[in-house]
Amino acid sequence: MTIRDSETGQPAEVDTSSKAVRAAYAGHVAALDRERRLAFGAVGIDEIPVTVGTDYVPALLRFFKRRTVGAA
Repeated sequence: MTIRDSETGQPAEVDTSSKAVRAAYAGHVAALDRERRLAFGAVGIDEIPVTVGTDYVPALLRFFKRRTVGAA
């Protein structure tokens, strides 16, 4: 797969069939997720987990229901 660096515009080829590449990418994304959750938590920002391609309304309803119960 060809990707392009968003800052430099330089293209790079990534071998997506490589288990090592996929594992490294998954590890990188997991680390970014942890950093985001820690940063959000440090400043009191709530997070609503949703998945692309699924209905996000149930997740929003659960979130606001929990907030309502917690505020009472």
